[in-house]
Amino acid sequence: MTATSKFLIEILPTLRKAGLFCLLVFVAALPSTAAERPVYLGFELPYPKAAAPTATGFADLPIEFDSIRVMTLGISADGRHVSVQLPKDHDEGDLVFVTSLFSYLKDFEFEPARFRGEAVESRIPVVVRFRPEGIIPNLQFVVDENARVLDYDLYSLALSLNDIHPPTLNWFPGLRAVVREPDTSSFYDYALVRLVLDERGRATEITAVRNTLPGFTHQTLTACNWAEFDPARVHDSAVSAEVYVMISFFPELSYPSLPWTRPPGDSLMVQAKMSVSVRPDTLCLLAKPIPRNAYTEKFTLTEVPGASFSSATVLTEVDTLGHARGLRVGSSYEATVRRFRTLVNQLHFYPAITIDQTPVMFAGPLEARFVGSADVRIRFLWLFWQNPALVNYLSDYQ
Repeated sequence: MTATSKFLIEILPTLRKAGLFCLLVFVAALPSTAAERPVYLGFELPYPKAAAPTATGFADLPIEFDSIRVMTLGISADGRHVSVQLPKDHDEGDLVFVTSLFSYLKDFEFEPARFRGEAVESRIPVVVRFRPEGIIPNLQFVVDENARVLDYDLYSLALSLNDIHPPTLNWFPGLRAVVREPDTSSFYDYALVRLVLDERGRATEITAVRNTLPGFTHQTLTACNWAEFDPARVHDSAVSAEVYVMISFFPELSYPSLPWTRPPGDSLMVQAKMSVSVRPDTLCLLAKPIPRNAYTEKFTLTEVPGASFSSATVLTEVDTLGHARGLRVGSSYEATVRRFRTLVNQLHFYPAITIDQTPVMFAGPLEARFVGSADVRIRFLWLFWQNPALVNYLSDYQ
C-alpha cells in the first residue's frame, strides 16, 4: 500500500460506442524517482520505459477539434513490439486513428508485463487525445514511466483485460451514522477497510486502515463482514485476494442508509452511488471529486430568453477547496462556451483526496445537456466511466 505524492490528473472525454461512455485521463506531475512496481495477484502491468516522445512523425488527422479515444495496445513479452488493436466492428474512422497512433508508437519500448516473475504478452487500455494540425497526441498509460499507477479505475480495467479480475462488490448493508449537517466544509467522513477474501468471496481478514468517525469503526468492520463479493479470478480460477473498501459518510445522505447494490440504480443521487466503492489497492488518489450542489445530476441556471443550448463536454478543474472552473469546452460557438463556463463556475465539489486525506487539484470531464436555456442534465464522467460492458468492448479488440 503506497501513499501518493500530490499531483494533477486530467481526465478527458469520452468514447461513445454502443451507448457507453469511456473516459479518462492525463496528466500527472510526479517526482522522477521510480516507485516500487505495482503487483496484483502476481501480475505486473507493462509501462513505458520513457516519457512519450515529443517529436512529430506520426500521420496527421483530418480533424478540426481534439478527439479522445480509449484504445487497446498489445505489447510483446520483450516490450519492443507494440500493436494498436482494432475493434472487430471497426469502421473507416477507427482505422484512421489506429494508423496515426501506430505511426507514433511504432518505436516505443515498454518494460513488459510479468506474471509470477515471467515476462508475458499483455494488453492495456490507453487513452489518447488526438489533436489537429499535426500536434503530437496526448497519451495516458495505465502505469507511467516511473512505475506509478495514475488512476485506480484504469488500473482495475487493465488488470481485467489481462484476465486478472479483482473482487467485485455485489451488496453492502445499510449503515447507521451520526454525521454533521451539510455546511461549507470541504470534507466528508469516511472509513477505509482492508479485506482478504477467500476463493468464495468471503472475508478471512478485515482490518481498519483509516476511519474519520472512530466511534463507527466496529460498525463498518461488521458491515464489511456481511458484505457480498464475487471472488477474484485469475485465468478463470477463483483465488484469494486483497481488496480495499471505502465507505463514505456524506452529510447530504439520510441515515440509516439503504443497502448498496451493484450496479447502483440510475435514480440514486451521486453520493448514494459513491457511498461504497472498491479498489484493488490504495495506489493513486483515494477519492475523486464528488459534486455537492448537483448531486442529483440536475442543475438550473438563470433562463436566457430566446436562447437554447444543446450539449457539450467540459474539461473541469476542481481545486483543493472544491471550487470548479471550466478549462475547455467542446464547442466552437462562443455563446455556448460562455454558457457552459457559467454552469461550471456555479458547481461545488468535495475535492479529490489522497489516502492521508490531503486534498489535491484535479481535472476531469463532465458532460452537460441543456433542456432549453436553464435546465441542465449533468454526467460527472470521471466517476462513472468504469462500466463492466467497457471491459467486454475493449476485450473485443483484435
